[in-house]
Amino acid sequence: MEVATGVYQLKLPIPDNPLEYLNAYLVGGNGDYGLIDSGWPSQEALNSLKRQLKEISVDLRDIATIVVTHGHLDHFGLAGEIRRLSGAQIIMHQMDAPQLGPHRLDQQWFSAQMREWLTTNGMPEEKLATLGRPFAASLDFAWLVPPDKTVRGGEVISIGPSRLEVIWTPGHSPGHICLYDAKNKILFSGDHTLPVITPNVSLNPRTAVLGNPLGIYFDSLRKVKSLETDLVLPAHEHVFSNLRQRVEELFTHHEERISDLLNSLGDGEKTAYQIAIKMLWVGLTGIVLGENLPETEQPGAIGETLAHLELLMREGRVQKLVRDGIALFRAIA
Repeated sequence: MEVATGVYQLKLPIPDNPLEYLNAYLVGGNGDYGLIDSGWPSQEALNSLKRQLKEISVDLRDIATIVVTHGHLDHFGLAGEIRRLSGAQIIMHQMDAPQLGPHRLDQQWFSAQMREWLTTNGMPEEKLATLGRPFAASLDFAWLVPPDKTVRGGEVISIGPSRLEVIWTPGHSPGHICLYDAKNKILFSGDHTLPVITPNVSLNPRTAVLGNPLGIYFDSLRKVKSLETDLVLPAHEHVFSNLRQRVEELFTHHEERISDLLNSLGDGEKTAYQIAIKMLWVGLTGIVLGENLPETEQPGAIGETLAHLELLMREGRVQKLVRDGIALFRAIA
């Protein structure tokens, strides 16, 4: 679907996921095309990409550039295979670029880090045991490939007639970027700003480098809010135009999450897990209590709870205690 002059939205399937698909975007022309985000690493997604390119008379070999908004599986997963087939260069932010050292890509190391993090934050042992089976698939790092070029923010990427400014928008991931076409007032927003759902902003072993992910995400929202934008092209759901209104809605959402969190915390001392399972979580399937979340989604709920707790600690509203290796939190009156 052509969503703007010379910009095509390609819907690439995500298996067994309520989001259903990723919105990738093709820009450029005259044999010099760029792909913004690459899709899930599956043959189904690759076949879908080839089919949709053929419908607009573009060959996979015409893609010279792949810009990855951030290093999550549905955005980065096919980049290596597309590069192999087309010779395209991969561009992404340096903070999300895979490191080739022994730790970042080591499955056993990462699994141990996640298990220690969940234990510290109160997840019961029996939950950890059942979590390991479905979670294992996401620990296959074979899809991670080093990019050809990294950016920091502020650069302009030229693809055919398009001039796309790189805007570093950390929060959902440390190296998340948006791309801004100032001439046409178009923002490619990745997962940073979505029209209906809110991106997960978590404090976990992957995002700890940010220190205060939610506070930094708020700064990133203010950054895009200041842009002159007529059209927003997100990586999920549908295109939209009311960017400034949507940013305000996201701020309101997180204010409500903080209120819900403080109610769940109450007057005692609780772990992030104990807080999370008493909170209301709004997903694609509706509103549920944390204890009814699928177990594979509970680490995300813990991480998001921790991001809000970190912000509240920096504001002097919550205190953290560590007792017998377990992190506990309590409200400050």
